[in-house]
Amino acid sequence: MTGFIADYFLEDDGEDEQDTFLDETDEEFDGSDQHDDEDEPVLVIEPQAISLANLKREHQQEEFASNAGSPDVKLKIGFSCNCKYFNAEKCSSFFKEGELLSLRMSHLEMDNTVLDMVVLAQIRSHLHCGEETAKSKKGSQTVRKRRRLDYYYEGQKICRDTFMYMHAVFKDRLAALVQHYLENGVTPRMHGNKGKLPKHALDVNDIERVVTFIHNYAEENAVLLPGRIPGYKRDDLKLLPSSVSKVAVHKLYSDSCEVSGHRAVSERTFYRLWQQYVPNVLPMKPMSDLCWTCQKNSALLVKASKKDLEEKTEALVKAEEHLWQATTERSFYNSKVQECRRVLAEKGVSKLLEPGNSVANSSNDFEVHYSFDFAQQLHYPHNPMQPGPIFFKTPRKCAVFGVVTEGLPQMVIFLLDEASITGKGANCVISLLDYFFENYGLKETHLHLHADNCSGENKNNALVQYLLWRVVTGKHQRITLSFMVAGHTKFAPDSMFVLFKRKYRNSKVDCLADIENVVRQASPSGVLIPQLCGDEMGNVIVPMYGWNSYLLQFFKKLPSIKPLHHIECRRDGSVMCKILSQSEPVTYKLLKCDPDDVPCEKPATLVPEGLSNERKMYLFNEIREFVAERCKDLVFPNPTIQNKVQSDENNNAVYAEVLTPAPPHTRGLGSPKKIPHGLVKKMKLA
Repeated sequence: MTGFIADYFLEDDGEDEQDTFLDETDEEFDGSDQHDDEDEPVLVIEPQAISLANLKREHQQEEFASNAGSPDVKLKIGFSCNCKYFNAEKCSSFFKEGELLSLRMSHLEMDNTVLDMVVLAQIRSHLHCGEETAKSKKGSQTVRKRRRLDYYYEGQKICRDTFMYMHAVFKDRLAALVQHYLENGVTPRMHGNKGKLPKHALDVNDIERVVTFIHNYAEENAVLLPGRIPGYKRDDLKLLPSSVSKVAVHKLYSDSCEVSGHRAVSERTFYRLWQQYVPNVLPMKPMSDLCWTCQKNSALLVKASKKDLEEKTEALVKAEEHLWQATTERSFYNSKVQECRRVLAEKGVSKLLEPGNSVANSSNDFEVHYSFDFAQQLHYPHNPMQPGPIFFKTPRKCAVFGVVTEGLPQMVIFLLDEASITGKGANCVISLLDYFFENYGLKETHLHLHADNCSGENKNNALVQYLLWRVVTGKHQRITLSFMVAGHTKFAPDSMFVLFKRKYRNSKVDCLADIENVVRQASPSGVLIPQLCGDEMGNVIVPMYGWNSYLLQFFKKLPSIKPLHHIECRRDGSVMCKILSQSEPVTYKLLKCDPDDVPCEKPATLVPEGLSNERKMYLFNEIREFVAERCKDLVFPNPTIQNKVQSDENNNAVYAEVLTPAPPHTRGLGSPKKIPHGLVKKMKLA
């Protein structure tokens, strides 16, 4: 049958190259197949001399005709056949300009199955496949030796090349469709391998061996960390050490199959089966800020697996107890956040107050929940296309501190340049919180704060004394300070910092104003609010106070603050402490004097030291070239010129002070001030 179909596309000797399967010059042609009732003279073509140019042209036409259905045919130059079916002219001239190309494009848009059905319908309508010929000019019919296929479009006969170009089919595809019609009729074609498994397909035993090997490997090498692990959504993970890769596991699997005489699957199939059947076993990512207690408990469980039942039980109880504590405190934090959202929604509060507001403290009778934390410090200038040399240098630093109101949600991000910062200890944290409460806070009566377990910044006596000072002086009626369990401290500020850092990594930053704009652009809805604490010249915007020594005058230190997770400050100067949210409370009296004797005034301000001369010179020589021209003198001025200007300003101040006469009540008291030699010289010159 294959040879029979191939005959459709073989040209008879002396026949036109673009002829169809059979035409008027074929021996078995019967005019009745096309025009049964018409008697027309047969067109006889006299042989002509064939030149080399004609042979080349015929070869090009034959090659074009064999690829008439190819999408690679250049559409811009159009298509033209060489037949004479349309009034002794080319059948392609039957179509209007662009019509043939439009038909071709519409067929190219069809699905392969739909296009097959379209062509099969044409084959069914115009294929001559009877057992005998139907010749109207002869009295007797002969047995049909070859089947003939005609091509029509809207009643007009066309040639094979035009048909293939119009339907965007190849010569081989057309032959395959004819073969399919003769065997199956007008039915969709299906691939011969459909429903059949190849010889190399996996069987159930191969899959079971892969899954069993991964399970056994995980039982011996996986690290079991209780609770949800940061970066993963599943809570049933078995994490392999970060030094183990899937390639190494597959190598061990292949070696074991080779020893046991079983077939080993390829790496790609091994990874696919791993992902499909054992998705909870993963190589651990290198992480930071993991709970050290959880890691020690996991190591203890691994060691106890080979010991007696009593030691196994003890290790398991210890791990479950720590996990229960972390889960309980996380649930407590979530409940406070949900309660704050509900209260603010009921009160109609949708945003924080703005700096300079005149709302009185403790004027809104509801409880608000805040969380605060430091983020990793920034370096600027920053360029997303990082220049190579700056990678090995230390640009200017900017600390980041944030206070989140989860009920709204909104976060105020404080930006502390290294020229205006006085450190990241208790004085800095308390001063920033005090500025937030006075300028952005909702002036609530009851306040609940959440922080991490960092003792140097948050979990210290100075912060507890400050919160107690606010309650005693009437700025709040009650304040509760809660701490997350160490190692399980991911909370709202971290998610807010991610928004900011993600935008910062893709932004060009040259000065503090640029960082301020990045904070605003990171959240167009106004979730993030920037607050500069100072400028590049060291001028202070958010003042820092010496709270630590000031508060010790009125409050005692809280004994054993480290294990505590909840501290509630009361109006009588006492604090109620709990180790966990469900523990029994313990009360301590921290106020040394009567509550009315505690002053409302703030302590003295701390003056930042600013940048040292060495640091200024380093930034000027090493970092200045990486800053935009508009910011060079602002961020990295020449320290020599800056020092000279400051010296002149100081001398002018002293000169003005000398020339100013002393007040009458101080004249004659004490010895006169000694005038510097350089200033005396300037005075004489003046």
